[in-house]
Amino acid sequence: MKYYLFHLLISALAVISTVSCSDDDNITGVIKGPVKEVTLSGQVTCNGSPVEGVTVSDGVEVVRTDSDGKYSLVSQKKYGYVFISVPGGYMCETEGSRPLFWQKIKGTAPTEEHSFRLTEEENTVHRLIVSADYHLADRYGSQDLHTFEQTFMEDIRNLASSDIRTYGIALGDMTWDIYWDQYSMSDYGMQAKEFPMPTFNVIGNHDYDMTKTDDFKAEQVYRSNLGPTFYSFNLGKCHYVVLDDIVYINKGQSREHDTYVSQEQLDWLMKDLENIPHDTPVFICMHCAAFDISGVSDTGGIIKVGLNFSKATMERKLADCLKDYTEVHILTGDTHINQSVPPASMSSAYSNMYEHNIAAVCASWWWTTYMSGNSICKDGSEGGYMVFDNNATDIRWRYKSMRYDFSKQFRCYDFNTIRQYLDTDIMVPVFFDKYSSRERYSSFSENTVFINVWNWDPDWTVKVTENGTELPVTQHYIEDPLHTISYDIPRTYTNGELTSSFRTIKTHHMFSVQASSADTSLEITVTDPFGNVSKEIMSRPKAFNADID
Repeated sequence: MKYYLFHLLISALAVISTVSCSDDDNITGVIKGPVKEVTLSGQVTCNGSPVEGVTVSDGVEVVRTDSDGKYSLVSQKKYGYVFISVPGGYMCETEGSRPLFWQKIKGTAPTEEHSFRLTEEENTVHRLIVSADYHLADRYGSQDLHTFEQTFMEDIRNLASSDIRTYGIALGDMTWDIYWDQYSMSDYGMQAKEFPMPTFNVIGNHDYDMTKTDDFKAEQVYRSNLGPTFYSFNLGKCHYVVLDDIVYINKGQSREHDTYVSQEQLDWLMKDLENIPHDTPVFICMHCAAFDISGVSDTGGIIKVGLNFSKATMERKLADCLKDYTEVHILTGDTHINQSVPPASMSSAYSNMYEHNIAAVCASWWWTTYMSGNSICKDGSEGGYMVFDNNATDIRWRYKSMRYDFSKQFRCYDFNTIRQYLDTDIMVPVFFDKYSSRERYSSFSENTVFINVWNWDPDWTVKVTENGTELPVTQHYIEDPLHTISYDIPRTYTNGELTSSFRTIKTHHMFSVQASSADTSLEITVTDPFGNVSKEIMSRPKAFNADID
């Protein structure tokens, strides 16, 4: 009898030891160690009827509902939630505009049930508003929350009120970690309910808890408020996958991180894609860019593309997961610039991919709004976002600035007035004394005109005529002058130096033509790959200042 009681006690202690609820983990009841029996189950229904074939996951295991809409998972409950991949033609329940495709799990019970309800929603034709880098912080003086509401939110309300079924995805850095005492992840969670369309979220490097030095623990505040850091959903015939390509290191609260998709996520991705046909358009949504543009060729038109992940092998592994799909779009943010990298500019390993690295809603962290009253990103792009209009496999996109309608896709500058500004403005000498190597445009001749085409790729055309004669167009890899006078120069003048992360950077989507004189008008016509035309009759000399259109 003593022998029996002893072994009964040992068995009980073994069960108890599988449950961890330490304060440091900040996750209640996470089951650790081997699990051999079903621990999660439930049903997916629509109007009370079962929905078969819906993907369900705990972030590690992936299963699909049976003919009764039921699923069961043998889960170790590592992430503390269970989620579904919303199928095309449906929508999950929402809390305001927050999609409730996931549920927290208790973890303390050996088995627990989590069911999901869907509604039918015809979305074969749908619009996706893709935005990035809000950096909401409620900073004194910047008026970021007010500007966000008056520009971005007001703008997307107009787009979402159309007859097209509209959804959104925010590509990370919705918050700003160093200002969480003023505007927290919880505050953003409340704000996200107010979007005019269901909006999915991606974790950004500034959405991590900077008090933690462990990637998993630093993500917990995000998971508690916004759910999974990697998951998938379907809209119409398109499959959307959200991945976390940030590996948080944060030594001494440096907020340092590596950039790549972990092997665990790639293992999950392969399971997620098992039932997705290869002719399905796949969208990979991450925060950090997968590719990097470092210039243009001597002949122009061909961009120099390199890998951006800190572990290049992981970038190739991600491509291998997707190599059988005909059309893959990668949607990223983080850089605060526009970089469009089409398949033709990729190496053979990535030739089915198009990366849309999308400029920021906050432009340059709201600094140009605060200092110069405009919204200019580091590459000279207007602050804005991307709009995809998707109909089955017909995928079309356009960049949308918040201050202008779709017809404005570029800005032009008159070199003569740029030079005059740099020669006469009182702040300029202070800037060049501090940063003597910065662009003065001294290699360009009188009567040069610059054209910055914000979302350019090699399939765009840029045509300029003067008095009916077409002028040769040259592509450059240089800095945008408007961002320099909107942030770099005034910031240096008032602060003694600028913040390196916010400074103007070289862009590959700048073009020039040589006009015949200082006062001739030019007709500039820019056409995107879908035949959408942006046009401006440029009267010269054209003023150059922070208010320039």
